[in-house]
Amino acid sequence: MFDNSYPFTKLFSKDLGGKNHLKSKTTYVFKIDNGESYLIDVEEYGHNIYIIKFCPKKLKRHPKRFNILTNENKMPQIVATCVQVMLQTLKKNPLANFGFLGSNTIDFSKQYVESKCETKRYRIYRYVMMNYLNEETFSHHMDRKNSTYLAINNKNENKDEILVKANKMFESLFPMLTDI
Repeated sequence: MFDNSYPFTKLFSKDLGGKNHLKSKTTYVFKIDNGESYLIDVEEYGHNIYIIKFCPKKLKRHPKRFNILTNENKMPQIVATCVQVMLQTLKKNPLANFGFLGSNTIDFSKQYVESKCETKRYRIYRYVMMNYLNEETFSHHMDRKNSTYLAINNKNENKDEILVKANKMFESLFPMLTDI
C-alpha cells in the first residue's frame, strides 16, 4: 500500500543553531499526479531526533496546514514519499530517531473537528512506522492521547536517556502534550 512514492528534490537546508532545541530544517518538494506540489520538512532537534512534516505547498502558510484534508486521495504515495525522505535521513545519520504528531482533521465545510486522541493520521503513520522501522532496529514509543510517536534507534547506547530528554524537550516546546 505504501510502496509507490513520488520523486522528490531537496529545496534547501537551514541551520537554526539549536534555538528552541531546533538545530536545522531541511525542506524537500515533490509533485503528485495532478501536478500539485507538496513540501516535506525534516526538522532536526537535539539527541538526533528528526520530526517529519508535510503539507500541500499551496497551504504552507495556512495555520491549519497539517489538519486540512485535500481530498486528492494520494495519501499512500505521499506517506511513502515521506518514508523515502526518512530513510535518506537515516543513511546520512545512522543514529537518527524519528517522531511525528498525527494532526487531527479539521473540515471547515462540514464543521467537523476530529478528537486529538488517536487520530486517523496517527493510526496511519503508526502503521507505517511499525512496518518500515522494525522493533529490532527501533524502539517505539507512543502517546495515543496526543497522537504522538517517537521511534528511537536501537544503535543509540542511551535509548532511555534519549526518551527522557525527548519528553522534556517536547514538553517545553509543546506544553499541551504529555509524556510520549
